[in-house]
Amino acid sequence: GDGSLYWAAGMAIAEPTEMGGDQPENRHDRDSPVDHLQNHPDLAIPGRDDCLKGLEDVQVKREHDQRQKEDTYHTTTQRCRIFQGYPRANRYLFTLTSQERADMLSMLADFRRNDHNHPMKTSPSSILITGVSSGIGRATLDVFHQKGWLVIGTVRREEDAEALRALYPDRLHVMVFDVARPMEDHLALVEDLRNLLDGRGLDVLVQNAGVAQGGPLAWQSESDVREIFETNVLGVFKLTKAAVPLLQERKPGRMVMISSVSGLLVTPFVGAYAGSKFALEAFTDAYRNELGMLGIRVIGIQPGPVATPIWAKARAISDKYLHTPYSDILARQEEFIQQAESRALPVDRVVRTVVQAATADQPRSRYLLVTNPWLVRIAKLLPDRMKDKMIMARLGQAKKW
Repeated sequence: GDGSLYWAAGMAIAEPTEMGGDQPENRHDRDSPVDHLQNHPDLAIPGRDDCLKGLEDVQVKREHDQRQKEDTYHTTTQRCRIFQGYPRANRYLFTLTSQERADMLSMLADFRRNDHNHPMKTSPSSILITGVSSGIGRATLDVFHQKGWLVIGTVRREEDAEALRALYPDRLHVMVFDVARPMEDHLALVEDLRNLLDGRGLDVLVQNAGVAQGGPLAWQSESDVREIFETNVLGVFKLTKAAVPLLQERKPGRMVMISSVSGLLVTPFVGAYAGSKFALEAFTDAYRNELGMLGIRVIGIQPGPVATPIWAKARAISDKYLHTPYSDILARQEEFIQQAESRALPVDRVVRTVVQAATADQPRSRYLLVTNPWLVRIAKLLPDRMKDKMIMARLGQAKKW
């Protein structure tokens, strides 16, 4: 497209608007000199009327200067958000005149430097993280809270919510919410968020909530598979559908999708979970393009094994299938789990990537987080039969295969 068109659109959309509502926080609650004289007409002050008129002129001028300063700042940030909402925005800078390019680069620099900590900004950046009771979600909550963000987290149990509220009494709002709930509950959650944010919109949504239940796919119950897809896929769909208007208000709003390397490669006994992550990868691609047109950036994160409490849950789940024809393999589950744990990434590695996805000027579309990413990329290129033989050999089933 023509870069000058984006420039003109940005200028037209972002014209200064009349500001209303409460006065900025730097206004004092006590009476101004003008208010003091008006509220105490009985004071005997020589030249009182002249003094009052002069003070009114000074106050009007100060208010005008402050209004002009705020209009200039908000107009600049709006223009920068509009411009940064387009993929590879820097490409379009080269289609502008030298003066237009200099003006735009100056505004972008001011935006990046001041947007989250500007003295006139009365609220911190906001982030909603689903599934914060433990693991990646909990560690992400800790880091963003330390950075001064307004953090909203969801958990499924009231006791988890109470523990977090006691630990972080300020700038943290914990909501007891299961993303597998019906659509109307998601809409109600977002309405609560809108009231909490006081109409300021949501900066970042981290879609982290998920369940991981392993087992032979043909022996898994319908309820177990349904729970996986209701949480990992439909939960993401419903929350995104409800939250898009909030993200649109904070251009460029961002959505970070916590997927998995299982959305790239499938191994035995995680078929249902991998299926949900393959679906999430497809959603990520679709959202990245569709929501990108609205100024919302969508970033995918694909972790491999991570050192979280999920391994204790995996031990308990595998015991359910010892009566199946796969009992000899599942009996070695402790060996396989220990191998995976030895290769697990520290959770802070994932959290650092979430922070980068949420705050970088130009984040990647995806982040693959495994010990040897090149092995994953090569494995995707291998013929199916070759991959199958490698997997069977690892499970000790090479002769049967």
